Amino acid sequence: MKFKPEEWGDPALKDTHVSNVFIQRYLKDAPAEYVKVYLYFLMMYQQGEEGDFEKAVLDLGQSKQEVAQALAYWNRVGVIEFSLPEPEVRGTKGECSLEDQQLVEMFSLIERTMGRPLGGTEPMEIVSWLSDYGATPEMVVYAFAYSSKNKHNVSIKYIEAIVRDWTRRGLSRPEQIEEHLEKKEFFNQRHRRIFRALGFLRNPTEAEREMMDHWLEGLGIPMEEILEACRKTTGISNPNLNYINQVLMNRRENRHGEGKLSFGANGQNALEDVYSARREKGKKDAEERKGEVYRKVPLVRDLDQELARLHRGVTRLALEGSSREKEVLLAHLEKKKEERAYLLTKNGFPPDYTDIRYECKICKDTGKTREGAPCACQDVVKEVFET
Repeated sequence: MKFKPEEWGDPALKDTHVSNVFIQRYLKDAPAEYVKVYLYFLMMYQQGEEGDFEKAVLDLGQSKQEVAQALAYWNRVGVIEFSLPEPEVRGTKGECSLEDQQLVEMFSLIERTMGRPLGGTEPMEIVSWLSDYGATPEMVVYAFAYSSKNKHNVSIKYIEAIVRDWTRRGLSRPEQIEEHLEKKEFFNQRHRRIFRALGFLRNPTEAEREMMDHWLEGLGIPMEEILEACRKTTGISNPNLNYINQVLMNRRENRHGEGKLSFGANGQNALEDVYSARREKGKKDAEERKGEVYRKVPLVRDLDQELARLHRGVTRLALEGSSREKEVLLAHLEKKKEERAYLLTKNGFPPDYTDIRYECKICKDTGKTREGAPCACQDVVKEVFET
């Protein structure tokens, strides 16, 4: 015998049953706005409906970002499983054509990094960076992860300043950001070394950093020569970088007067132009060779896209500290590189055919070694100018 009770009235008048497990385990830590979203979709589910995202936005009086963010939270803690449609989302300060799912994934990664849910106007502020500064979701997530990992300030305003700086420098991909941060850390180490030689315990100001960078990068003065100048401050009550700068400039003028330095300030600018032109030509030639390969072997383009995705995954896992997953991804990355090399050689191309070819493999056409010293190839370039 089958038993089926009679159903009366409008389904909207029925009760929505909430599990005691949800109340006991999840209710305490969940933001109130997220609970509203959960209860709404729970009601729809118990009525046999899938749940209309657009209708939920209207019924709850929340924005798309707020509803998507709440669903991402419940998905992350394991309470629900969901997928979103693909409408456009717009920020308050500018237009952003990212899909809802992309925003959900970005918010989810940010919240995981911060160890707390985003609240208030934070989601809308983050969305505005995508339109106002041209930032990418990858860059935004990387900024949060970088600040959190290095124990920096993780306030929204601080992260916004980082994102604004990176976009101003034209950095968008994780590998570009990593290269920038490595170079920045390399310079910071040299700044600290100079300050220790002067007996300073504080951090350098922006103007002092620019002055030290000018010595090291702009003029190519070796570190040992700068440290020797610092040692001359022994016995001076208030040593400062202006004094060191004067010592270094005097030495430079003396060498120039003795004929030991014939490549002056204008020549230095010309030298930098030569290296810049070399780098641009190397990149342009590499892109042309890559285009040739893509036309003849389209599978290489697909592999390059896959490699880029894997590189981003490795970067994310490195920031999250997931060493085991990172090793698995690295092994997969190496396998894809081998596939790429095989495809190239099979079709008559050398494995490194699409790589940038530098005229100087030591400095990679920058004129400076990794330690910041002038590369030996500068002498060859200078001879061309002086003859």
